[in-house]
Formats: sequence, C-alpha cells, structure tokens
Amino acid sequence: MTIVGEVLNCKVFRIDSLLYIPLNNLQQPATPHPYDLPYIKMLERLVSEKAFFFSFALDLTKTLQKAMGELDSSQLNKSASDILHAYPAQLNYVPRFCFNHCLQQEFSDIRHAPFKVTCIYGLVQIRTVDT
Repeated sequence: MTIVGEVLNCKVFRIDSLLYIPLNNLQQPATPHPYDLPYIKMLERLVSEKAFFFSFALDLTKTLQKAMGELDSSQLNKSASDILHAYPAQLNYVPRFCFNHCLQQEFSDIRHAPFKVTCIYGLVQIRTVDT
C-alpha cells in the first residue's frame, strides 16, 4: 500500500497488491481452488489499475463536508489514531460507495476488526488548498 496523502490529519492509502489468505487452510502450501481463479484474476486486474483507496480513520464513502460534520471540531487537530477511536470508518460507511460491502457483510457480527476496512474504487485527488 502507498500513502497518497492526508485529509483531516487522516492518512489515505492506495492498495498496490493483494495477499490471498484462505480461511480454510487444509492444504500446504495454500493454493487457490480452481473455482476461485476467475475471481482472483478479476481482482488482480482491478488492483493493477491502482484505483482502490482506503483510510483507517476517515470514511471515504462520504463527502468531505459530511465527514467533517460528523467529526467534532476539537478532533480536527488530533492524530489519526485518536480520530479512529472516535470515528471508526468501517462502522459508519455508505454501502453503495463501499467496494467491499458484500465481503464485510459476512463479518457483520464483528464490530471492530483490523481486517474490516472500507475500500472505495475510483479516483482520489488530494491537494493543498491555500486559504
């Protein structure tokens, strides 16, 4: 993953590659099931476009105005880890803009986990705005 910038003191990352970890690892070494190969190829093609983005602390499925409205103004100067505690992006996201919404539904009983990260697919542009 690559850091593409910061928004509201929250880092935004681009996904550069994927690691597939089978949940049912009965084989050594772990090899994908032939049924899964078309899906893995599709994901690899999508990842090669460098268009997957995520943030641990900021909900990228919402507009910046909406995200700022949900953050307390006192939080804007805190670090990303402090904001993550108060604003876990993976709990509050907009499903229609979350690329991995269907995958996250399988883990709906788990409220907060490091592997539940909301991803968007598209374009992210971060630039400094002079006031």
